Amino acid sequence: MLEDTVRMVTGFELDFYPGDRYQYVTVNYDILGYLIQIVSGQTYEEFIQQNILSPLALHRTSMYSEDVFDNKKLSTGHKITFFKARPFEAPVYRGNTPAGYILSDAYDMERWMRIQMGIEDIPEMYRRIIEKSHIGNTSVTAMNNYDYAAGWLVNVNGSDIRHDGSNPGFSSMLIMYPKYQVGICVLANMNSSVPEYLAENILNLLHDKEIKEYHSDFYMSIDALFSFILIGAIFI
Repeated sequence: MLEDTVRMVTGFELDFYPGDRYQYVTVNYDILGYLIQIVSGQTYEEFIQQNILSPLALHRTSMYSEDVFDNKKLSTGHKITFFKARPFEAPVYRGNTPAGYILSDAYDMERWMRIQMGIEDIPEMYRRIIEKSHIGNTSVTAMNNYDYAAGWLVNVNGSDIRHDGSNPGFSSMLIMYPKYQVGICVLANMNSSVPEYLAENILNLLHDKEIKEYHSDFYMSIDALFSFILIGAIFI
């Protein structure tokens, strides 16, 4: 499935020439994951487990697979459907695993942030790789004051590093301020923009800044739109 996902982009025209400007596309991570499989001779999951998760002692983190559903600690994903959050058993997108299907918990996410900020003692090889991953690409115009690095959005003034993520039943937001050794990670078992709102305002509280007002959730707005369309179609 990973190979099939990568091959689906064959023949697609690019929106612009590489290097002209920034645009986030998740399939790029799937392409990278497939290259890892080809070069290493392992599955993507095996490679990540052996070369990243185990060496960095992230023992409560695993790759998304059918086996994890046997673990009773796994949260149930949710999706807004007809104006209400409902349990949602999403299909397992094996072909999109590198882009957004890693399972973790609060304990390991704390350790991951500490590793990223240089607080944890890890092998020098990993430290050098992590430091390089925090260097934003300044060859293209920043977007909303953030340069894109290797998987991270890096503030142009160097204050914070962040990344959000979502898939059909879950969402997350991670923000780190390395200078102050402060990191916030919000994990949610629903596809929502709320984790970003919560993470931002937790940091605002810590820095005695004004709390931002919550605006409507993008995913709730999409659900409302399609729900009204469907209801209208029924009565037409």
